Amino acid sequence: DKKDGRGKFTWADGAYYEGNWKNNRMHGEGIFYRGNGDFYTGIFHEGVRVGIGKEYIAATNTMNVVNNHAVSMNNLKFFEFLKFLAGKFKFST
Repeated sequence: DKKDGRGKFTWADGAYYEGNWKNNRMHGEGIFYRGNGDFYTGIFHEGVRVGIGKEYIAATNTMNVVNNHAVSMNNLKFFEFLKFLAGKFKFST
């Protein structure tokens, strides 16, 4: 089963992404919540954050505007790690 369309995927550690998917990758507008309360909202293209987005850091209670020019989540190794965690996908209604 491929994740396509709008939906939510939850990883075993409690992190989740809710938004648009294409071919099992975050693609389009969405929000990624980390298990520690941090989140990122913005546009993804084939699993990569693109354009201008907003990132909330819970530990400091700050919201930052982030320019994601050429910032690949895979290059950051964050999603490489998450790929190995079990999770479940639920389509939105």
